[in-house]
Amino acid sequence: MGTRHQLVDIHVRYPEAIQELSTDERKSQCSQYSSLYAPTKIQAQIETVAMDYLSRDVPNFDQIRSQFVYKPSKDNPVNVAAAHEWIWQDTSYKLPDGLTGDVYNYPTIRIILSSGGKLLHYFNSVGLFQGEISG
Repeated sequence: MGTRHQLVDIHVRYPEAIQELSTDERKSQCSQYSSLYAPTKIQAQIETVAMDYLSRDVPNFDQIRSQFVYKPSKDNPVNVAAAHEWIWQDTSYKLPDGLTGDVYNYPTIRIILSSGGKLLHYFNSVGLFQGEISG
């Protein structure tokens, strides 16, 4: 059997060239890049992008889609810079005695998009756990 690699966590960060700059210098440099947050999209459009992404990466997505919980970063994230998160966790999974997980103790899938519909963060630890996930 060959080695199987799995992407577990991705997130947006400043380009290498501006990592060490001050906040003011960073703001100035970042203005040359397009905004992650504008133009703003409505939540339904952002959700479509998130669900399309998840459907390509999660084999049993149709079975667990309804179990994703939506968590906006602001109370009313309409026409404002905000993050839109969907998270799924298999809390029925129990780690063997004596083991703990780093971040989550059970299989977790999490996606966060900006108010502009751009990917900010994706996390999928399902493949790190033995066995099938339940739905």
